[in-house]
Amino acid sequence: MDVVRAPVRAWAEEILRGLGDPPLRDLVVESRPESGEVEVVLWFPDGTAAGSYLQAAMTDAEAVVHLADGLQDAAVEQALGRPLPPCPGHPHPPTARLVSGVPAWTCPRTGGAVRPILTPP
Repeated sequence: MDVVRAPVRAWAEEILRGLGDPPLRDLVVESRPESGEVEVVLWFPDGTAAGSYLQAAMTDAEAVVHLADGLQDAAVEQALGRPLPPCPGHPHPPTARLVSGVPAWTCPRTGGAVRPILTPP
């Protein structure tokens, strides 16, 4: 993975904004030089935490999808099951996937892309 801590933090912050900015006590992003991994941990006000590890073998696009999936799970749990982000016209949240090499939120029912996970450059 050619990602480093700074881009991963920016990705996490943008993904969290897209998930409605769940209330956080802290967002921790740490590099693990010995393994090449990057760890992302969300700390919530109630003291609970949720984390994701981005593996060295992942491409940037795969890392964004994996990160979005983990952050979404944590945000939905904190929102007591409310779908985040909303899937237009459906009661479920979209799923993070690669669509033609681009990280995107997709509808699990139709398989169609809802929108990119990150704002295109």
